[in-house]
Amino acid sequence: VTGFTGSQNTSSPNNTVNASRLLVDAASTNADAVIQPKGFGAILGQLPDSTATGGNKRGANGVDLQLARTTSSQVSSGSQAVLSGGRSNTVSGGLAVGAGGYNNTTTGAYGVSGGGYQNTISGTHSTIPGGRQATTRGLYGMTAIACGQFGTLGDAQRGQYILRGLTTDGTPKILTANNSAASTTNQCILPNDSSYTIRGMVNAHRTDVIGTSAGWTFTGTIRRGANAASTTVVAAITATTTGADAGAATWTLTVTADTTNGGVKVEVQCEAGKTVRTVCVLEAVEVTS
Repeated sequence: VTGFTGSQNTSSPNNTVNASRLLVDAASTNADAVIQPKGFGAILGQLPDSTATGGNKRGANGVDLQLARTTSSQVSSGSQAVLSGGRSNTVSGGLAVGAGGYNNTTTGAYGVSGGGYQNTISGTHSTIPGGRQATTRGLYGMTAIACGQFGTLGDAQRGQYILRGLTTDGTPKILTANNSAASTTNQCILPNDSSYTIRGMVNAHRTDVIGTSAGWTFTGTIRRGANAASTTVVAAITATTTGADAGAATWTLTVTADTTNGGVKVEVQCEAGKTVRTVCVLEAVEVTS
């Protein structure tokens, strides 16, 4: 192979597990080593064989360096997805990343698994940095972490949601993770038979002029029974103003139960003729049955 020199080392510390090497041979002092697939080919650590040994075919232009699995589907099958190591992990979301760990599943597009054990990253742009047995419940942009479960995935975890909304009038605006209409995938949505204790920080900032902002914080507890319609706050949640310029004195924030989608509704109301960007960071202690 032009540009490389092959060798094998069998002496200590490589006497038990021998090491074969391809060493770059180039005229320059520094030289890159490149493994470049053709077309939509992927970069793999093992030859696919449709068994647990080599796994199924990988996704287009993907990277899969995981060398241990228990089923053939535990591979980087998403288009342009990356699985860098670990054992028995699956990355099927397009442009998603699995860093390693054991038995983690990343199905959401652009999702990220940082490692850990038996986590499920199912929402678009969602993340689990590590830990054990957490789930993002298919929610957009959610970050979740847990240290284990009582009996089911995600029944003892912390969730974080970043919500936003743009207003130009005095109509109330529900903040969502993707600034779209409120739904069952872009808010803090509770599963059936669960309760969350939540806290949030909100900032509203006028962008068409300089010098007008307002901020709030809130805490509360919300629960959901057998369906979305049964979602209710345990006690009324009052948003506390942390500061407001004179031009934002009439802006308000309310936090209630979304009985249509079954979650937390964070709603801001500003003023007509003013362009205001509002962002909420909401954290939740999530307990489910």
